[in-house]
Amino acid sequence: VSQSRYSEWEFVGKEIKFKVEITDVPVPFVGLTDLVMRHKEKGHLRVDEWKFTKAPYGYVTQPNNQIVGYAVGVESVLHEPVRRVNFHLNGIYASSIDGVVPPKKKGEKGHSIFFRTPIDLNEWDVEEWKEDIYESYWKYHQHNTYKTSWWPKSTDACSDFAGCPFIPLCVAPANVREMFAISNFDVKDPNEGWEEE
Repeated sequence: VSQSRYSEWEFVGKEIKFKVEITDVPVPFVGLTDLVMRHKEKGHLRVDEWKFTKAPYGYVTQPNNQIVGYAVGVESVLHEPVRRVNFHLNGIYASSIDGVVPPKKKGEKGHSIFFRTPIDLNEWDVEEWKEDIYESYWKYHQHNTYKTSWWPKSTDACSDFAGCPFIPLCVAPANVREMFAISNFDVKDPNEGWEEE
C-alpha cells in the first residue's frame, strides 16, 4: 500500500467486526470490514475494502448493498458516520502469479488487474440500505412484500446480462427518482392490457 496515498489519514482499525440490528428484522446483519482510516485534518472516517474476483470486468460498485453495508457496519461500532468507501477490486486468474497475469507473448510484461473506486455515500444511501435489508428479509421469509410500495435492490444482479439498464435510476437520489424514471424510461401502467373485456 502506497504510504503517500495515506499520508493525510490515520489508522483507526483493521478487520473490524460489526453487528447491525435493523428494526423488525430478527436476524442481525453481521460482517467484517478490512480497514478504517480517519482524515487527520477533517476528522471524517473512510472504509477501505479489498475484493478478489475472477470476474473483475463489469463488477458494479454502485448500487451495491455489500459496500453500503460495510459503511453501516463501521458506523454501528464507532458511532460516527462513514461517507466514503474506497473499494479495491483485484482480478485473480488461475494463471496469476503473485497477482500478475503472465504475458501472452515472450518479451512482453505481465499485467495486474486492479481497480480502485471511491464511493461517496449519502444519508439516503444508508436509509435505503436498511429498507432494502428489511424488505429482502421479509420477502424471502414471507414470499410477499411487507410494504407493497417498496422493491428492494437486488444488487447482486446489476452486472448480469451485460449490465442492468436501471442502474442510473437506483443511484439517483430518492426524491428525484420518479421524475428521472418518467423522463428516461418508457413507464407503463402495470395493469395496462389486462382489462377484462
